[in-house]
Amino acid sequence: DVTGVQTCALPISSTNGQWGQHWTMATQNPDVINQTTGLREIASYYYPEIGPYGSSDPDVIDYQLLLMKYAGVDAVAIDWPGTLNVYDYAKNVQNAEAIIAGIQRAGLQFCIVYEDANVNIAYSAGFITDKYGAAQADMRYLSNNYFPKPYYMRVNNTPLLLDFGPQTFTS
Repeated sequence: DVTGVQTCALPISSTNGQWGQHWTMATQNPDVINQTTGLREIASYYYPEIGPYGSSDPDVIDYQLLLMKYAGVDAVAIDWPGTLNVYDYAKNVQNAEAIIAGIQRAGLQFCIVYEDANVNIAYSAGFITDKYGAAQADMRYLSNNYFPKPYYMRVNNTPLLLDFGPQTFTS
């Protein structure tokens, strides 16, 4: 490429051979390469130094986590969409789990930032009828799958759970 910036040759953002929606939103097409810059057309103000990447790619994850570790970061807060299988939530959980596996390899800690707004989005779109039941299922998943990990962040021996909001559950 003409700029020295690496760009990937394949749409590796997803396991189905398609570019992920976070590269293509706003009608961007990563298959289009700017002839002047050599950069792919992506939905991002800043172009990733490594080019568009797959968020569950273990090499990308190890690279990003090691950069964090070498910069002095001890822990990662992961924006977690919940367990509902709507929109891109399942893919985002898959990516989060790949990052969590990388966090263990890198010797870091992590905590979850719960996206409680996703419950309301799914409810409003008619995917679910019980917001509280959905949130309770999410809490059970966290409790069974993440909180027991020895590298999950704790405060006073209690797992740290943050909420991006709150937006759906405010009391």
